[in-house]
Amino acid sequence: MADNGVRAPFRIAFDNARDPYTARNALGIPQSVLTGGGGGGGGAPVGAQYIVAATDPTLTAERVLTNTASITWDFTTPGQAKANSAAGGGNVSNSGTPTLGQYAKWTTATTIQGVSAATVLGDIGAQPLDPDLTAIAALTGTNTIYYRSAANTWTAVTIGTGLSFTGGTLANTIPAGGNVSNSGTPTVGQYAKWVTATTVQGVAPATVLSDIGAQPAGSYQPLDGDLTAISALAGTNVIYYRSAADTWSPVTISTGLSFSGGALTCTVSTAGSQPLDATLTALAAYNTNGLLTQTAADTFTGRTLAAPAAGFTITNPAGAAGNPTFVLANDLASLEAAAGTNTIYYRSGIDTWSPVVVSTGLAFSGGNLTATAGGGNVSTSGTITTGLYAKWVTATTIQSVANATVLSDIGAQPLDADLTSLAAASATGAIYYRSAANTWATVTIGANLTFTGGTLAATGSGNVSNSGTPVAGQLAEWVTATTIKGATGIHGITNGSNAAAGDVGEYADSGSLGVTASASTWTALGTISLPPGDFDVWAAATFNTTGGSFGYLSIGLVPNAGDLTPGRIVSGYAGPSGDMYAIVGPTRLNVTVGTGVSLNAYIVGASTTVNGNVYWRRRR
Repeated sequence: MADNGVRAPFRIAFDNARDPYTARNALGIPQSVLTGGGGGGGGAPVGAQYIVAATDPTLTAERVLTNTASITWDFTTPGQAKANSAAGGGNVSNSGTPTLGQYAKWTTATTIQGVSAATVLGDIGAQPLDPDLTAIAALTGTNTIYYRSAANTWTAVTIGTGLSFTGGTLANTIPAGGNVSNSGTPTVGQYAKWVTATTVQGVAPATVLSDIGAQPAGSYQPLDGDLTAISALAGTNVIYYRSAADTWSPVTISTGLSFSGGALTCTVSTAGSQPLDATLTALAAYNTNGLLTQTAADTFTGRTLAAPAAGFTITNPAGAAGNPTFVLANDLASLEAAAGTNTIYYRSGIDTWSPVVVSTGLAFSGGNLTATAGGGNVSTSGTITTGLYAKWVTATTIQSVANATVLSDIGAQPLDADLTSLAAASATGAIYYRSAANTWATVTIGANLTFTGGTLAATGSGNVSNSGTPVAGQLAEWVTATTIKGATGIHGITNGSNAAAGDVGEYADSGSLGVTASASTWTALGTISLPPGDFDVWAAATFNTTGGSFGYLSIGLVPNAGDLTPGRIVSGYAGPSGDMYAIVGPTRLNVTVGTGVSLNAYIVGASTTVNGNVYWRRRR
């Protein structure tokens, strides 16, 4: 009987015993039973059928394990009696031919066969291991919608304002209403057209086409130059062709042809000639040597016999120089050359097959390979436990492994009731939610909601009303939390925050430390970038003149380093600390494209260069 890897305390003591006396004590046999004195006691009786290595005078019905010609007994391991077969082989037989990586499955008490990982999954009822399913199996919430927020990650959906989710129903809680009225009675299929800023009416598709300038053609063809050209044609009983882009011209009916009543016919006599046939025309146009194949009606192409990568070659594959000839090659050539009968061959090398030597203990006759010595052809390692799977540890050895080991080896997902419930789901185009433990149900799409193509959308009326009559080009300005109105103006800020890019008041500054300017020449000290717009720009420069002799400093803001004409030039003089400084006050620069504005400096003095710092600021 299997112990599933867990042994009782008396069993552990019995297995560790080194002599019969200790073993009997482990089983609870009292001393009185061992000595034959006394009566009663809770131990095993001396008349029990024990298996022993030799006759024991204290027992009356023991079973002595005796060596025979084919079986010998090994008692070297305490608590074990190991049988060794003199005939060789293991104690388990293999059914079929296992392949590397398969698992061994018991088919009888002494027989196993190789099975695939898929068979193991089916037997133990396991779901193939999947990170997404593992994440779903770990979810605990109920009455919750989950979505895949990242690879192998599922997160609860937050039910936002205007929605509710209860009892599997996702509903729109925004009340009906709005500030748009309908004029007249619309019909299904019509379009809504604004007639005033707050009124719409139903109009037919033809009206829409007329409004947007479409050319009717069947289900309404958008306006097209070719169709416009065709609609302008006035000829009747005429064939037209596209002679240029958006241009159609009449076809000239040449001699030998006539066109009348929509029929184009040949007027040349065909007496005594072969009637025109599409198949003959296709054959006449075919001009390729080799095998001919008709791939479709009146369609022909050439074919060439193609040999596989190995196995045989083809001489004259197209058949143009003679009949194609197949010649065996590689492994097939070696097998064809094999002359033995009643012989097993194996691939001993590349494109080489050699006879298998049938060793002692085996026989091969009439196509059957049999073992002539006792036992199976597979040995077991460790203790075999009924109900477990056997795993190959070598080419001829197997051992019992727990189901958890099998699941880990084959990458299977442990059976999970939530996953089983999801696997039973059959609806398509539906959202599922976990309505209870191990139970998944479809979400009911409530009023004013749609779910199509994986997109969940609210279709109800809006929750924002319009105040007044907006006009094209105005901005929407919030009047209350649920009301907007049309407003004309510019964007700015009134709350003390920084103005956003493009808004009035947008501000930026930059600067450079350690710049070098040359004496008696204009030097570009750096640039500040202006996006399109109307800006005021400031700039300042300071230079240390200690140890030098300088007269004055001039700076100017210009759109490039080589031209000072558009800029504003300001001169500065040496300060009391030996520094020179100059500031360019607010200068308006109105640009329509991104522009780099340069700060240039001109220093008059005896020294050749001077070091300093520059700063810029801009405000829209």
